Amino acid sequence: MQETEVFEKGRKILHILNDLGYESYFVGGALRDYRLGREIHDIDIATPLLPDEVMRIFPKTVPIGVKHGTVLVLFEGESFEVTTFRMEDKYDDFRHPNEVYFVKDIVLDLARRDFTMNAMAMNQDNEWMDPYHGLHDIQRKCVRAVGDARERFFEDPLRILRGYRFCAQLDFDLDVETEMAACESAHFIQHISIERIQLEMEKLLNAAYPQAVWKMLEKSDICSYMPFGKSEVSLYALEEYDFTKLHSIEEKWVLLYAALQITTASLQFVKWRFSNQKRKTIERLFSVLEKKRAQNLTKSEIYTLGLAQSLAFTRIQSELYHLDSEQRQQQISEIWHSLPIKNRSDLLFDGKDVLLQTNQKKGPWLGVLLKQLEAAVLNGECVNNQYEMEEWIEKWLQKSENKY
Repeated sequence: MQETEVFEKGRKILHILNDLGYESYFVGGALRDYRLGREIHDIDIATPLLPDEVMRIFPKTVPIGVKHGTVLVLFEGESFEVTTFRMEDKYDDFRHPNEVYFVKDIVLDLARRDFTMNAMAMNQDNEWMDPYHGLHDIQRKCVRAVGDARERFFEDPLRILRGYRFCAQLDFDLDVETEMAACESAHFIQHISIERIQLEMEKLLNAAYPQAVWKMLEKSDICSYMPFGKSEVSLYALEEYDFTKLHSIEEKWVLLYAALQITTASLQFVKWRFSNQKRKTIERLFSVLEKKRAQNLTKSEIYTLGLAQSLAFTRIQSELYHLDSEQRQQQISEIWHSLPIKNRSDLLFDGKDVLLQTNQKKGPWLGVLLKQLEAAVLNGECVNNQYEMEEWIEKWLQKSENKY
């Protein structure tokens, strides 16, 4: 396993703290990923020092969560969250502890964490502290809650989804006791904000092994407490689809709803906290999929959707109906590149040009003419040059003089 540069910089912070007599440790997901040989991103450090003491030692800090003991230390171009060892009181709001107690014992700090693979510590000499056997659970590819799983899930029910998400990301299984607790506690997810649920769902959908969790989700019935609506099939049906073949989270949401045959999908999309642009893309792709099913897009539809969304639609369609995605995407690309125009702005004539040529007043007729001119150029009935378009407009006016 190769240690990253950011890990080495973090080790310097440990040296500084330890040299002052404060035994500090690497903690959190970075250690899990380090053991798994995965790319390491954020590195967290736990220390017995209080936040104000940390800020006195390091010249560049940001007090991002002093109440809960966390200070962001800016060090050699990287940022590290340094948090005081702490214990937590009970949770009344299903997210935040009522009280946080700073302690001097790293084992007490590790006891409050969600899963054993996230409840390990490592000192500056690469010596591990693993009171809950997280290393063993990593070795057996198992996600297991720290201590009493029911308590962990009651404290923050989002941990249930996090557990499923870790399974999907790492191709792990849930520990038997942890899975039983997840099923019993699933209804608590209704107390969690839709924004937090959506974030976990999207991480799950973007994971490398989402097929590993559909049975678990079905067994727990947790999706009935989320905006999915009535499904015509069980989540087991999702096992036949490979979400990793899709390129964007929008595509994955569309495949999810289409594969589950959720007839009220458009109503459910509104309940998620999608950005306007994301919702518009999802609704558009889903609407076209409902209309076309396994049929090829027409030239006009490819033009209307644009190349990116046409390819996205084709990937979803191919996975849903088990079609040859590569061949169909190639066909889409060929049709797109053969189009004489890619959007209306490519027309050499716009509304002002038409008004100059016809010497008429602006009115509803102009929009109708431009739309039909656009279609004529797209279908090869008119060439996109001045002479051809002037001639086409004259003929159109002669045919339409009694209509407008």
